[in-house]
Amino acid sequence: MSSYLKTQETNEDVLVFLNSITDDDQKRDVGEILEMMKSITGLEPKLWGTKMVGFGKYSYK
Repeated sequence: MSSYLKTQETNEDVLVFLNSITDDDQKRDVGEILEMMKSITGLEPKLWGTKMVGFGKYSYK
């Protein structure tokens, strides 16, 4: 049985996705979290699937 990731990293623009949030409070919170995560990880965000933002790739065995 071969294994594969169901959720794949995409080349979609994370900011376009995040700017589609319509609730102003959520949009502000997401912006703050995005900057925090970039600072902590030192990595740029990537969109995984259609709605998941991640920072880096990790393999768990």
